[in-house]
Amino acid sequence: MAQDHRTIKVARDEDLRSQIGSGGFYFDLVDFDRVRAFQVPVGTTVILFMEELVKELGTPVKFQRLWLCQRRQNGTRRPSRPLNSKEKKLSIGRVFSADVKLFLEVLNPCSPRNLNREYLLVFLKFYDPEQTQLRYIGTLFVSCSSRPLDILPKLRSVAGFCADEEIELYEEIKFEPNVMCEALDIHHTFTVNQIENGDIICFQKRPKSCNQHLYPSVKLFLEHVHKLTECTQLRHERDNAMRQVDEFRGQNDLVHLQIEEAKKECNQLRHERDNAMRQVDEFQGQNDLVRLQIEEAKKECDQLRHERDNAVRQIDALLTQNTVGRIQIEEAKMECGQLKHERDSAARQVDELRDRNSQFILEFRLTCLEQATEHFKDLCKMEDTEYGCVYKGIINNTMVAIKLSKSESLFQQEISVLRQGGRHANIVTFVGMCSEASALVYEWLPKGNLEDRIVCADGTPPLSWHNRTQIIGEVCCALLFLHSHKPNASVHGDLRPCNILIGANYRSKLYNFGMSTLCLQPGSCPPNLTARLPYMDPEFLTIGDLTPLSDVYSLGVVILRLLTGMPPLAIAKKVKEAFQSDNLHLLIDKSAGDWPYTQAKQLALLGLRCVEMTREKRPDLTEVWTVVEALVRKPPAPSCPAHFICPILQEIMNDPQMASDGFTYEAEAIRRWLDGGSNRSPMTNLALPNRALIPNRALRSSIQEYLQASVALAVRSLNLNL
Repeated sequence: MAQDHRTIKVARDEDLRSQIGSGGFYFDLVDFDRVRAFQVPVGTTVILFMEELVKELGTPVKFQRLWLCQRRQNGTRRPSRPLNSKEKKLSIGRVFSADVKLFLEVLNPCSPRNLNREYLLVFLKFYDPEQTQLRYIGTLFVSCSSRPLDILPKLRSVAGFCADEEIELYEEIKFEPNVMCEALDIHHTFTVNQIENGDIICFQKRPKSCNQHLYPSVKLFLEHVHKLTECTQLRHERDNAMRQVDEFRGQNDLVHLQIEEAKKECNQLRHERDNAMRQVDEFQGQNDLVRLQIEEAKKECDQLRHERDNAVRQIDALLTQNTVGRIQIEEAKMECGQLKHERDSAARQVDELRDRNSQFILEFRLTCLEQATEHFKDLCKMEDTEYGCVYKGIINNTMVAIKLSKSESLFQQEISVLRQGGRHANIVTFVGMCSEASALVYEWLPKGNLEDRIVCADGTPPLSWHNRTQIIGEVCCALLFLHSHKPNASVHGDLRPCNILIGANYRSKLYNFGMSTLCLQPGSCPPNLTARLPYMDPEFLTIGDLTPLSDVYSLGVVILRLLTGMPPLAIAKKVKEAFQSDNLHLLIDKSAGDWPYTQAKQLALLGLRCVEMTREKRPDLTEVWTVVEALVRKPPAPSCPAHFICPILQEIMNDPQMASDGFTYEAEAIRRWLDGGSNRSPMTNLALPNRALIPNRALRSSIQEYLQASVALAVRSLNLNL
């Protein structure tokens, strides 16, 4: 026979902190339905159970104090008293006669060890009317004879208020049918204020004006939340009622249809009966014939009655089938869910096969490219480089870039590199190819290349310092991907601003990587050498060996150019001299805006380290990334929370969707990523478990509140300036 057990739920400070303010939960301390439960044999002692908690929760026994949570008249459960040393030695079955709910207090150096009736354990919540946010702060032991006035310094410290900030204190009383939050008299003792173990004290900064905030006090906020909960419940009940009405209407329409069919059948019977009567009148003189016809008519009537009875039985059977049909619908829904699961599994298998089959590339016909570029019209030509002519075209209503390779060898080399490489958010997306024309089709990036943006070609505005820092980070991230991509790592070999393309919102992507081996053969003079030379690794020029540290050298030149806006020739020498003479501020590009000087010095030092003449003195790309990542992650002030930003677009999200890698992206960006044929995470480059997207409604609500608050703050600032 199985041993009897007790279900013990243990709430911790982490449960209170994670639940209060999440998912509309503001009242009480914790929802025990969401708290971890332990099945404990009744013969186990309390102290052994506490030792088991050490394994599960990591809190040593000497720092554990378990409080018994008892139900109050208002329906809440609050810690009422701690378990004493005698109870800890007893078995679970003797201490608890039924399932129980406990609160685990983790002792700290300030916690009183020997509790008596003089001490009270209270729970603190902090309400911020500016953010319209109520959150859990922690626990506090107070003396019965002390006053709320005595704990105000502690509360100011916890909330980060100044020492003379006025604070209002409230006690949560009850929740149904009306939310009540009663103010505490800070000059009377906690006993006079009727504070007990487990009571909740809410505190807030005293508002300077009742009209300053939407809900200036925690009492009004709790009433607002309660009304929202009631409204949600009423909407749910209304929707259920409307669905039932629709079901009844459907059944009513079926009954009306059956009635109409019965009426038609009756009319048919009447018509046949009238025909029979006319025949009786016509052949009344022929008695034998009439009698025969009457007998036949009677038989026909009996048959009609029989058919009518059958029709009635069929109607009853249809009603029964209606009930069976509903059951079958539910079974069909379950089967549909299974089929969806199998479809997702098949999609994953297809993605895996697509990864394995790297030879698959979309093939375009020459006529398609001619139609896209109006027969390679000069107006569609965007640039002419040593790698080929680039045209802008439209294929399937999508703007693309079409590159006609200078030679068949360049075309085959680029196809080989693209087959070995993978997809990355900061590498230009390869769409397909045309073998007839030795042409490759890429995504179109509307803002051209970085070289044109640095020199402000065609009157374009200069890049801001924040955009330049972001571009450095994205180029470094893309190079890391190329160098570490498995199974075929690669080196760019020709990293220059003209091979860094700029898309919408100034997101940068690498281009023409892996092509330098054909243009830079030993003993040959590469095309456009004057433009290439300042970016080329000196050791590569000496020994002809291209390594990832060659890309580091080129990246260093790009960093110095973005920092100063100067031409690349001898730029490292000029920056080094300015750095040593403490005149770096004279070289920083003023058109980029007020570049933070500390950040500019870090980038200058990093760029100089990257352009060392010998590879041994240069940092590897991983070390470069540790410096760049810290700079990129510093958003310009004022900044929004980092989790509001889409990792792909680097913009505040409008429709956040959570992918199966656990990261949240803008819906349009992640769908475009998945529709492009990638089954890997844009953040980790690992295979996605599935292609499902889940709306992150909580984050969307937080973003909307943040944007509304930002607009209100801007309007308020404008009014003050006026």
